[in-house]
Amino acid sequence: MWSLGKVIGTPEVMRVFVGSFQEETQDSFLEGERQELLDELSALPNNATTRRINDMVKRVRLVRVHAILVNHLRSQLPMLFRRASTQERLLTNLAAEFTKVQQEYNLPAGDFPDLETWGECLRSLDLSSFPKLSSRHLNALDETLRIDIPALMTKFPANLTQLFRSSNTSINPFCVTEQNLSVEEIDMEQATQLFISLHPEKISKKEMGSAKLAGNLCRKFFLQSKLPEAEMAKLWTLADSDSDGMLNLKEFAMLLHLTQNRVRGGPIPESLSP
Repeated sequence: MWSLGKVIGTPEVMRVFVGSFQEETQDSFLEGERQELLDELSALPNNATTRRINDMVKRVRLVRVHAILVNHLRSQLPMLFRRASTQERLLTNLAAEFTKVQQEYNLPAGDFPDLETWGECLRSLDLSSFPKLSSRHLNALDETLRIDIPALMTKFPANLTQLFRSSNTSINPFCVTEQNLSVEEIDMEQATQLFISLHPEKISKKEMGSAKLAGNLCRKFFLQSKLPEAEMAKLWTLADSDSDGMLNLKEFAMLLHLTQNRVRGGPIPESLSP
């Protein structure tokens, strides 16, 4: 892994998966590596969305720093005379101006543009022609980073594979019975958040009772549990109490509960009690 780090241009050390070409292996390490690889592959669509959002965050931060830098340099220019000579002096000592701006606004150094490239671009421009930076616009950028982006991230479940495996309860591997399936264990808060994030339309609390998720949306979501489709079909039949091919919140919560229970080694019940 460390050797790969010398030839691959990423700051993180590359993850290497170890496997075997044998069709069947009893080695727990190799089986664990295989499962981790499958988990990472299944998480690619969700991670791609996260990467896009991270790129947008980077762009917003770059725009913010560019605006502050240009406004700082513009404010150093005289009102009437010697503007050209003053601009040249500022650009010559651009490193010192970067330091002033960084300290004044408490900005991370990684958000600043390349010193030489940025200085060359500005030499062909008249700094006095830039508009004065509006605090309203700067506040809007800050709100985007502080409020809008975090709100956007909540619409995407973080790790769905881990979601299906995680639970506050444990199942006795030596005594897997239907007694392990309890309605009291259903996490309605978790189910509600997922239900809202999967719904194609924004729904209010009043609409929650009548809102339903289409079968194709549910299928895409629950297949990430990696359970066989035949087993998921049985669980769906149990949860879809009105057999309409869609799930309301209670039905969705039940299917989520049944799926998590099955992934952790629990049984598929023959039926559900009232």
